[in-house]
Amino acid sequence: MERSGGALAIVVIWALALVLITPRDFDFAGRGMYASADVYTRAVWLAALVIPAGLLASRSPRALAIARWLNPYLWLLLFLAAASITWSIAPSFTILRVIRFLTVVLACLSFALFGWKPQRLQSFLRSYLTFVCVASIVFALYYPEGGIHHVGTREMLNSWKGITTGKNVLGSLSGVCVIVWLHGLMTRQVRLIFAASGIAAGVVCMVGARSQTSIMAAAFAVMFMLLLMRTPGTLRRSTPYLVGAFATVILIYALAVLRIVPGLEGVLAPIQMLTGKDLSFSGRTNIW
Repeated sequence: MERSGGALAIVVIWALALVLITPRDFDFAGRGMYASADVYTRAVWLAALVIPAGLLASRSPRALAIARWLNPYLWLLLFLAAASITWSIAPSFTILRVIRFLTVVLACLSFALFGWKPQRLQSFLRSYLTFVCVASIVFALYYPEGGIHHVGTREMLNSWKGITTGKNVLGSLSGVCVIVWLHGLMTRQVRLIFAASGIAAGVVCMVGARSQTSIMAAAFAVMFMLLLMRTPGTLRRSTPYLVGAFATVILIYALAVLRIVPGLEGVLAPIQMLTGKDLSFSGRTNIW
């Protein structure tokens, strides 16, 4: 893999990742309507398209080689998105979304091809997500007008959003932060002090965001990871059965949430008691 150009690729990924989660014009307090296309957003998306395209074009043989390893369904999804322009009721809006989809794919390809080293993706996720969580904690504590929801439903009121566009975004990102730091600790890629700090920042943001969905998803992921990576030697032969049982529990839980099987809602009773959520998860069941 190419090491030259790695710094440029990482800058593009950082800028693109931040513009995807932060409010337009950095209007964290939401005092007015966002601009339909602010200068910062336009500049980042344009740079994120042009720079990776140039990097990949400069190493086209290797770019084509790595592209062959991508999930073919990703290309199928991109083709379907492009084809939807023909039947879209707002073609200009759809074209913009397709271009942004392509931009993300190109940026990720350049990230994978340039400046590559072992565990580079894990290192990026840990640094980026820790930055988001720490910045969100600072915002919530020292700039509550921008870092905390002050209007909305009962579930949203006084919940943290940090530097992101909403509580659910912060909740999901902080959950992933906990997972990647715990994985780094278990695989001995990071020191205990750094892992503890990253996990603590993620947990604080998850609790502050009050995103019960993110908390449950992170808990399931952590339990599953511990099951796969820290199974006692005496139970190694039983690992496939343990994984199957765990997957069955998740499937039953999903069926209960969607109310596909009558009477299965009772499975959710303990979760309802712990989270305080109603059985529709604030109306999400109907959406799902």
